[in-house]
Formats: sequence, C-alpha cells, structure tokens
Amino acid sequence: MLIKIKKSINKINRSGHWISNRKGFVTMERNERVDDFPSKYIKRILNNIKSFDLRTYPDDIEKIYSKMSSWLKINKENILMTQGADGALLGIFNTFADVNCKILYLEPSYAMYPLYCSMFKAKKIPFKVSINKNFQYYDELMQFIKKTKPQIVAIANPNQPIEAMLKLSEIKKLCTHGKKMGYLVVIDEAYYHFNNISSIKLYKKYDNLITVRTFSKAFGLAGLRIGYCVASKNIIDSLKSTKPIYEINSINIKILNFFLNNIHIMKKNVKEINESRKFINKK
Repeated sequence: MLIKIKKSINKINRSGHWISNRKGFVTMERNERVDDFPSKYIKRILNNIKSFDLRTYPDDIEKIYSKMSSWLKINKENILMTQGADGALLGIFNTFADVNCKILYLEPSYAMYPLYCSMFKAKKIPFKVSINKNFQYYDELMQFIKKTKPQIVAIANPNQPIEAMLKLSEIKKLCTHGKKMGYLVVIDEAYYHFNNISSIKLYKKYDNLITVRTFSKAFGLAGLRIGYCVASKNIIDSLKSTKPIYEINSINIKILNFFLNNIHIMKKNVKEINESRKFINKK
C-alpha cells in the first residue's frame, strides 16, 4: 500500500548541517553567537531548573507571555511564541498559503522562504535585491508587486546576506498598499536589533501585517529555538489554530525568563557585534 502525503504538501528532501560536530568551528553563515556565555550565567540558569520542570508539561506559558507583554509593551493577545523565527514562518505558511498562492520574497535572503514555498506548493516570486543604490529598493519593489500581484509579501528587514532594508515609512506604505490590494505583509525582524527599524507596533493600524522576531541573533540563543510574532488579534487567533499545544518547553521558559530579566546581556552582545562589524569592514 502506498501512503501518500496530502496534495497541498510536497515531499522535500532535507539534510543536516554539513559539519556533524561544529564545536571546533565558527560557522559564520549561521550568524550564531561565537563567544561562550559566562559560567556564572549558566550556573544561575541551571540552579533555577528543578525536577518539576522536567517531569511536567509547561505550566509557565502564561507567565512568559506576561513577561513578553511587559518587555514589548504589547498586549498578550497580539503575541504568539514560536519555535524560532522559522517556526513562525512555518505557521504563517501553514495558515495562509494555499496551493499556487503567490509569495514574494527577497533574493538572496533567508533560505526557508523558497523552501516553504516548495513545501506548500506555493508559487515563488523572488525579488532580486541589487547591491547598487545603497541597497534602497522600495520603488522597484512596489513596481514588482503591482506587476506580479502576490498574496503574501515576506520581507526580511534588514535582509541578509545583502543588508538591504526598508525604512519605517516605506513599511507603512507597503502595508497600506497591501490593505488596498489584499495581500499579507510579513516583516521578518531577525536582525532588528542591529538597525532598530521596527514594524512591531504597526499591528494596531494594519490588520494585514505580521512581524516576526527571534531570540537567536541579538540574544545569542540560537540553541533554544525560540521566536515570536506580533499581529492583530484576528491574525494571532488564526495562527493559534495550527500551533502545537505548547509553544515552548519548560526548560526554555526558565532560560528565556533569565535573559528577559537581564536585558543588558543582549545589549552588550549587540554592541560587541556592531564593533566587530566595523573592525572587519575596515580590515
């Protein structure tokens, strides 16, 4: 008997990282934190993890949502925790991307955009980012959107590996046009802390906007696989329909709580990375 996967899903061959043991390497293409956290932080985290956290299902989900709400100054109903930023993107595709749905993304950019398009049989609409014009691309992007008429526009802002980015005023114009033409705008802010241009508060005005973030980059917590998205209550409720029963596990909640209580660790990491970027640029 041949077991078939559902018609809306393609079977995609996936492989692990090309280095099986990466502890002796700095794999720059992943933009991970390269410095170890001080041992005093690790001890404080471990001392706070109890047997209860291992043997029970997570019971602190609401508490971490309250902590996130306080930190972001955004209502809990407008936040959804996810398994990394790619978990948020997977949820968005799973909820909003139909077969042959036209999805626009930057090229080159985060590799999961075209992969999820293939997985969900969506139509890929790559917008090629030019390294010219100081990475300003808004006008060309809008012309491309009007020509291709996508259902979802997914923009990494700032983008990588080419650091093109939209200004806040341009994101507002994009969302306004999206409301008029009926497309969803996804702003992936994985690297937000390195440019401080954010769409995260625009959900109040634009019910066609989802802002995605991660704790992997600025916080240096790639191993936790924690991200989140912010949007209107209607969109968040729609995304919740496809989420796991528990967004994150008990151990990760304890670790994340520690870092949210010590934001200075993230700020120090961002400062050091910015200084390193200038050094490498100069050399």
